[in-house]
This record gives sequence, C-alpha cells and structure tokens, in this order.
Amino acid sequence: MLRLHAQKRDRRRLAKMAYLRYAHTGACSEGVRDMKILITAGIFAILAGPVLAFQCPTDMAAIDAAIETASLTDEQLAQVKELRATGETEHEAGNHQASVDALAGAKALLGI
Repeated sequence: MLRLHAQKRDRRRLAKMAYLRYAHTGACSEGVRDMKILITAGIFAILAGPVLAFQCPTDMAAIDAAIETASLTDEQLAQVKELRATGETEHEAGNHQASVDALAGAKALLGI
C-alpha cells in the first residue's frame, strides 16, 4: 500500500515538474507549431478567394468611370471595352485571376 502511494506521489511530482518546465516558457513541440502554421495558412487561403472576387466589380466601375473622360482613339477605346467585357465574363465564370488580368490591361490603357 505504501509503495502504491509512493508511485502515485512520484508520478504527480514528475508531471508537475514537466508542467513547470514548459508552462512558462511557451515551448511547444515542433509538430504543434507546424500544425498552427498550417491551419493559419489555410484560413488565409480560404479568406483570399472572396477578396479577389470583390476586386473585380471595383475595377469594372473604375474603368466605366474613366471611359467617359478618357481621350483615346477609337481603336484604343474598342480595345478597352473588349478587355472590360472579357473581365466581366471571366468574373461571372469564377475565373478571377483571368478577370483581374483583363481588367488590369484595360486600366493600363486608360492610365488608371
């Protein structure tokens, strides 16, 4: 009976020592730290999609406003309108990177 009590006491003492060693240092195992980094990166990746999706309508509105005051040749104006239409089509299809690229080309021609 005394031996069992001593074993429990020793286990508690070892557990307390381990807790005190790591509790205040903030140390954690490599696996836990890597998992935290992976989860954080995953959350940012999930949140990045809607951010890119909402950029397209803003760009289209900026292009529409700039077309009215731009001094472009008819050929350049036709190219801007074509790029804007391509950007809108790609946005509606869910190809946001292609949409951003097309709208960036239109903005470059307009100088915005």
